[in-house]
Amino acid sequence: MGDMRIRSIKPRFWVSGDVKRMSDSVALFFIGLWNAAEDDGKLKWDPVELAAQLGGRWHVGKVRLFIKKLVTGGQVVLSSDATWILIVNWSHQKIDKPRQHLVKASEIQWLSQSDSTTALESSRKSGAVLDSIGLDRDRIPIGAKVRSRREKRPPAEPPKEQLAPLATTAEPSSPVKDFIAVYCDAFKSRYGTWPTVGKKGAGIARRIVAEVGFEKAKLCAQAYVAMGDAWFLTRNHDLATLESNLTKVAAYADTGQTITSAGARQAELYSHNAAVVDAMLREDGAS
Repeated sequence: MGDMRIRSIKPRFWVSGDVKRMSDSVALFFIGLWNAAEDDGKLKWDPVELAAQLGGRWHVGKVRLFIKKLVTGGQVVLSSDATWILIVNWSHQKIDKPRQHLVKASEIQWLSQSDSTTALESSRKSGAVLDSIGLDRDRIPIGAKVRSRREKRPPAEPPKEQLAPLATTAEPSSPVKDFIAVYCDAFKSRYGTWPTVGKKGAGIARRIVAEVGFEKAKLCAQAYVAMGDAWFLTRNHDLATLESNLTKVAAYADTGQTITSAGARQAELYSHNAAVVDAMLREDGAS
């Protein structure tokens, strides 16, 4: 991919809405892409080489994950053959002494944001890049050798059947456990893998079911995972974000239309006031 290059970071980068929604690691990784990119904003899509070029700060699995987040956020797109990535809106860089490249960005067919997401997922599933993902570490140890895709690797073990991670803290056949099962099925349909629930997720699920009831909670889980809200995508549709946006999701489940944060707060206030009035009427009737 060539040598790393000096790039400029303008002050408005830090207050840009899409950047503020990134995690610190993704934002730093995004800046690293600028250094690795050629003068027209493109770079070869090779997770192994890119991990090494960025100093081994992130392992290959993290590189893939961060690229997926940047593609989803609209900061990066893929070429039609999934061999190049392009940083969108590259005009923010002023190139004083541009270098000549054998392949120009204008000569490459670039995919849309949605097609880039599909191509990235297809490339991963087809084994276009065969390298292991270290799930228990965030960085490659200093001095460790990063293997190239051209090196031979031992055959991977056949994948074991993956089971849905239902929370063991929920009672058997309870509404909470059934709600988690609905959420996990919807999540796997969208992301191709099971979510991590655990004890914290089970507690969140219990509170959601207690607040809106099982039937409504089930509809909310399905609607939530289907929603394309940018914040929900950034959070990978986790249960904590569902709980904090339950009013908004419930409205979408009922009407198929999203509401603003202000509208969600207004709906919560209306619901609270209605409950207070009902309580007062019951007290008056009893007396």
